[in-house]
Amino acid sequence: MIYDLFADFYVKSSDSQPKYTVLMGSYFPKTLNEMEGIGFNETPDSTPGFLDYFMEADEDMLQRFTQEGYTSEMADILYSGEDFEKVLIRAMEVEVIDDDGNYPPRATMVGDVFVSFTTSEPMSPVWFEEQNPEHATGAGPFFQVPIRTVKRRLHATTLMEVMAKLNKMNKEKHWTFRQLRNFFAAGIDEAVSIISYEFRGQKDLDGNPAILHAMAVGMAGKNDKEKTVGFLHDLIEDCDWSIEDLRAEGFLDEVVDAVDILTHRKDEDSYDEYIDKIVHSGSRMAINVKINDLKHNIERGQKGRHKTLVKKHEDALAKIFAEIKH
Repeated sequence: MIYDLFADFYVKSSDSQPKYTVLMGSYFPKTLNEMEGIGFNETPDSTPGFLDYFMEADEDMLQRFTQEGYTSEMADILYSGEDFEKVLIRAMEVEVIDDDGNYPPRATMVGDVFVSFTTSEPMSPVWFEEQNPEHATGAGPFFQVPIRTVKRRLHATTLMEVMAKLNKMNKEKHWTFRQLRNFFAAGIDEAVSIISYEFRGQKDLDGNPAILHAMAVGMAGKNDKEKTVGFLHDLIEDCDWSIEDLRAEGFLDEVVDAVDILTHRKDEDSYDEYIDKIVHSGSRMAINVKINDLKHNIERGQKGRHKTLVKKHEDALAKIFAEIKH
């Protein structure tokens, strides 16, 4: 037997529906009477052929039963400052188990896209995979987004609320894979959040906060994607981040690819070679952001104490303009 454990938080004891439902993990009793032995009571309206249980709980019980992978969401509710007159733990017997004793991932369908979850920890991935009957395996393209980003897009607090809202989206209209990709993609908000944390305390050559340059280049973008790339353009080069980290955050491929192009790997290319790669990359987004980058470098170089760098950036800018006119 396998039981899914849920914690239901009721603002008033008389409420018929909980304000929050938090997934706590799974429980594997070794004997038929173990559930009663640890304090659970049998639910009167259990599914025929299955036994479900419940118990009233306090904070100590919740922490004892909540498993790794779900602790942060439980903490979000417990320490939110809200008061709950009643908290119940529900143990729901899992009905679908494969031949190896495992049960399917927590998932739902939105249009033709299979959405599956791992845990509710903020950076745990939510996978979106197109179910394509024309593909040999039935699976098409996929992408992942951290559950914290999915929650932000859906204005949701818990994983169970996310699943409920995805089900509601599915009923309201047919979502294509591309529409879901764009809706849940990380963007400006996530980019600014990342650089605000990663550049904290860093200074530029003139002693100014390093983040001001990233913000200036981002704000110069002509559209949301250019702005996002602008905010992130120095992240890989100056911080402990990788291109794979950006993909895991859920940024669109064209955004990640542009940041990759704009990253100067000094052990691989000279500065002139780096500029050449940008010019011939075929990414107008990367070229436009580099132009904004160089313009701001020239501006702050002329105002600061490092005017020797101005000519280097002016030459690079002139080279780019000369190339893109052809």
